[in-house]
This record gives sequence, structure tokens and C-alpha cells, in this order.
Amino acid sequence: MTATKKKTSTSTDRATAYAKAVVSGKEVAGPHVRNACRRHLDDLKRKDGIWFDVEEAAKKLRFFEEKLRLSEGQFDDQPFKSAPAQDFIIGSLFGWKKKDGTRRFRRAYVEQGKGNGKSPMVAAMGLYGLVADEEPR
Repeated sequence: MTATKKKTSTSTDRATAYAKAVVSGKEVAGPHVRNACRRHLDDLKRKDGIWFDVEEAAKKLRFFEEKLRLSEGQFDDQPFKSAPAQDFIIGSLFGWKKKDGTRRFRRAYVEQGKGNGKSPMVAAMGLYGLVADEEPR
């Protein structure tokens, strides 16, 4: 089965916007994040069967922000609002596709300082995978 590549614009894509900000120096990030952002921008130019599905990345972010609420602490019952670095992580994991339409990245290592919302973000990814991802397993 070969998936049809969606022709989408990255002009308003939040993951790409973050990558551009990091590479340009407008957003401060460590060397691994800078490299990941460079790879993202370089890979947007590739023509070898992988592509970035802007609509799919945006769909995940919408689900997180429209359906999920935080459940404890100072942000109890607040809607999940992703930070730009989270937009990049979520967009990268769910937006990049292989030529057969499956996700390019199946695993991720996320390292951020305390209080940057890692736990709510990965919980949101798990919930999406459990209830809305439309994958058989």
C-alpha cells in the first residue's frame, strides 16, 4: 500500500516555525535541539519518500488543546496549551510520514528541565494513541 503524499504548506506550521526560530537564533536551545531543528528544515526539502504532513501534526495539536485538561497543581482544570518546544516535539512525532503513510518516528527521547510540561505532553500522546489514533495496536 502506498500512501498519497499530501501537499500542504508549512508556512503556518507550528513545528516548522519553532525549528526556524531555533536555527535563526531567535529561540535559545541546546545543541541536540538545534540539530533536530536543522534536520527538520533540511528534511522538508527531501524528495525520497518521506514528507511532513502539516495537517496531521495540526490535528494532534488541536486534539490536545481542545479535548484535554490538566488535572492537578496550579493548572488544575486548565486546557492543555502546548509550548513552542512541545509543538516541535508533537509535530515531529506525528507529522513526519514514510512513503507508505506510516509515521517516520516511532520512538522519541525527550529531555527538558523540570516544570516544562513533559508529563502532560507524553500523557496527551498516550491518550491520543489509546482513543483517537485509528491504529490497530
